[in-house]
Amino acid sequence: MRPIEDKLKYVQLRAEGKSYRAIAKEIGIHKDTCTRWEAELKEQIAEHKEAKLKELYDSYHMTRE
Repeated sequence: MRPIEDKLKYVQLRAEGKSYRAIAKEIGIHKDTCTRWEAELKEQIAEHKEAKLKELYDSYHMTRE
Protein backbone atom coordinates (compact mmCIF):
# COMPACT_ATOMS: atom_id res chain seq x y z
CA MET A 1 0.00 0.00 0.00
CA ARG A 2 1.27 3.45 -0.93
CA PRO A 3 1.75 6.12 1.72
CA ILE A 4 -1.12 8.54 2.18
CA GLU A 5 1.20 11.35 1.08
CA ASP A 6 1.34 9.80 -2.40
CA LYS A 7 -2.45 9.80 -2.64
CA LEU A 8 -2.63 13.40 -1.45
CA LYS A 9 -0.04 14.38 -4.05
CA TYR A 10 -2.05 12.49 -6.68
CA VAL A 11 -5.20 14.45 -5.79
CA GLN A 12 -3.31 17.73 -6.00
CA LEU A 13 -1.72 16.92 -9.36
CA ARG A 14 -4.98 15.65 -10.90
CA ALA A 15 -6.78 18.78 -9.70
CA GLU A 16 -4.11 20.77 -11.53
CA GLY A 17 -4.89 18.83 -14.70
CA LYS A 18 -1.77 16.68 -14.89
CA SER A 19 -1.91 13.51 -16.99
CA TYR A 20 -1.64 10.00 -15.60
CA ARG A 21 1.75 9.66 -17.29
CA ALA A 22 3.12 12.83 -15.67
CA ILE A 23 1.74 11.88 -12.27
CA ALA A 24 3.04 8.31 -12.46
CA LYS A 25 6.51 9.60 -13.29
CA GLU A 26 6.50 12.24 -10.54
CA ILE A 27 5.18 10.02 -7.76
CA GLY A 28 6.83 6.83 -8.94
CA ILE A 29 3.70 4.75 -9.47
CA HIS A 30 2.27 2.78 -12.39
CA LYS A 31 -0.40 4.32 -14.62
CA ASP A 32 -2.79 1.52 -13.56
CA THR A 33 -2.50 2.84 -10.02
CA CYS A 34 -3.58 6.25 -11.33
CA THR A 35 -6.69 4.67 -12.83
CA ARG A 36 -7.59 2.99 -9.54
CA TRP A 37 -6.92 6.10 -7.50
CA GLU A 38 -8.96 8.22 -9.92
CA ALA A 39 -12.06 6.16 -9.14
CA GLU A 40 -11.27 5.97 -5.44
CA LEU A 41 -10.47 9.67 -4.98
CA LYS A 42 -12.86 11.26 -7.49
CA GLU A 43 -14.70 13.33 -4.86
CA GLN A 44 -11.52 14.66 -3.27
CA ILE A 45 -10.17 15.65 -6.69
CA ALA A 46 -13.39 17.51 -7.49
CA GLU A 47 -13.29 19.30 -4.12
CA HIS A 48 -9.66 20.29 -4.69
CA LYS A 49 -10.49 21.62 -8.17
CA GLU A 50 -13.38 23.63 -6.74
CA ALA A 51 -11.15 25.11 -4.02
CA LYS A 52 -8.50 26.05 -6.58
CA LEU A 53 -11.12 27.68 -8.79
CA LYS A 54 -12.59 29.62 -5.87
CA GLU A 55 -9.10 30.78 -4.92
CA LEU A 56 -8.56 31.99 -8.49
CA TYR A 57 -11.90 33.82 -8.58
CA ASP A 58 -11.15 35.45 -5.23
CA SER A 59 -7.69 36.54 -6.27
CA TYR A 60 -9.07 38.34 -9.32
CA HIS A 61 -12.24 39.55 -7.56
CA MET A 62 -14.37 37.70 -10.06
CA THR A 63 -17.82 36.26 -9.56
CA ARG A 64 -19.34 33.18 -11.11
CA GLU A 65 -22.23 33.79 -13.41
